[in-house]
Amino acid sequence: MNGQNNSNKRTEIQNGSSVHRWLVFMSSYLVVVINIGFAFSVGSLFVIIIRRFNTTRAEAATIQSTLGGVLLCSGIFFGALIHKTSVRAVSLFGSLMVFVGFVSSAFVTSPSVLIVTLGVIVGLGMSPLLISSVSVTAKHFDGHGQLLVILSVLSTGSATGGSIYPFIIPWLDDLYGYPGIFLICGAVSSNTFALVTLWAPVEQPSVKTKQTATTGHHKEINRINVSVVTVPDIRLACDNSKFKIDDIASDQADNQTRTEPSSNAGVNGTMQTVDSLDNNILTGPKSTDLTLRSSMHCLFRNKVFMVFVAGLAFALPIINIFTAFIVDLYQDRGSTNKEASFGLIALNLCGGLGRLSPGFIMKIPGMTTLGVPIIACVLLGIGIVCAVFVPGISLLILSSCVIGFAIGILVASINVTTASLVGTKHLGNAIGIICTMHGIGTAISGHVAGYVRDVTSGYKLPLLAAFGTVCVALAFMCISNKLQAKISRGETLSGETINVPV
Repeated sequence: MNGQNNSNKRTEIQNGSSVHRWLVFMSSYLVVVINIGFAFSVGSLFVIIIRRFNTTRAEAATIQSTLGGVLLCSGIFFGALIHKTSVRAVSLFGSLMVFVGFVSSAFVTSPSVLIVTLGVIVGLGMSPLLISSVSVTAKHFDGHGQLLVILSVLSTGSATGGSIYPFIIPWLDDLYGYPGIFLICGAVSSNTFALVTLWAPVEQPSVKTKQTATTGHHKEINRINVSVVTVPDIRLACDNSKFKIDDIASDQADNQTRTEPSSNAGVNGTMQTVDSLDNNILTGPKSTDLTLRSSMHCLFRNKVFMVFVAGLAFALPIINIFTAFIVDLYQDRGSTNKEASFGLIALNLCGGLGRLSPGFIMKIPGMTTLGVPIIACVLLGIGIVCAVFVPGISLLILSSCVIGFAIGILVASINVTTASLVGTKHLGNAIGIICTMHGIGTAISGHVAGYVRDVTSGYKLPLLAAFGTVCVALAFMCISNKLQAKISRGETLSGETINVPV
């Protein structure tokens, strides 16, 4: 009878956690749609800002670049803050900042003040929401086969929002003018407060204490005895796709295990006393024992991940150029404002399809983790070249679709590829590092591209420069893929391997 009651309780807990898991995912998706979707459709404001403040393209681009730069550059700070506090508290702070930034942007009278309200305040609010949505979703789906697909679907939220806002922003501008855009967007963003309240931390199952015999006395300790088979001469690369073995050893310095002979084991092995079944040699210590310093130490010493970050630092700023200037690019080719808005919508819709791709692409036999961003860089380079040289609006829309699809794959690879390289325990800090590197390039690229456009009276030179940076990014991705291939064969850069004790 007791066993049946316990079984029923376990079933209720599992069902409850499953329902909450999907509620967390849906709330994360809506948070990304409402907030990050606005950042991806900021190009709809480009012409409105120029007309409202009678400013140059370089000054208008600075506002949008500041939004993207602050959103991303502050990622490493908020990633660490989430690690030290809680994802819910940091997300509530971000929600408040976005709301205040939108409302205050409605009443500014100069582009300089708009840089502070829209660029800095809104950017500081969106950054923790972006990192928290990925981190909390990954933790709730950790250990499930659909994790990579879930992260791919989550990344489509920015494309969904980026496809909705280009319709809403011109419509609000026609009905209510410039102030109405930000007041209503602020009201919509206030729903984020309710959504992030669902982001409770993942609770680990409690471990019962057990009497363990020691020499001369008995002692209560909170540990589990686990029978582990010792396999001799196991060889593993010292720089694997997660992180280095010596990094793991440093993380587990305070987590020493004790061994004793096993008389009941049916095989030749040892009896290890460990803190948790989740605390293993490949994933490092459990999240409650993982310090910020040890997490950063593992990430920065992971060569595959850091070269991947360098590639993203060159590739991701291209997103800012197209999301900020695509409406003006179409108008520069003779399109109307409505046709230009359709160009931005096509970019985001195809971006949504691209964001769905990585989780499925990585299930293809033989596809490597870094193969996804390599494909994205190749498609992005092809799309940029087509945007420079193709005549007519129809072919320009087609090239925008190719660029959007490539951008979608690249954005989704931030979540999917990073989760595969570093694991879910380090994912929040890893996303923070990527966002910071991305933000530096984004803050620079928008202003420079706008300045070159004003000087040359065309987008040919900025787009060719963007193609060059994509080529550099592709080179870094190929190097990272080569490093991972060597590691998967059990090799280090010097061709050596190490023995890992079990």
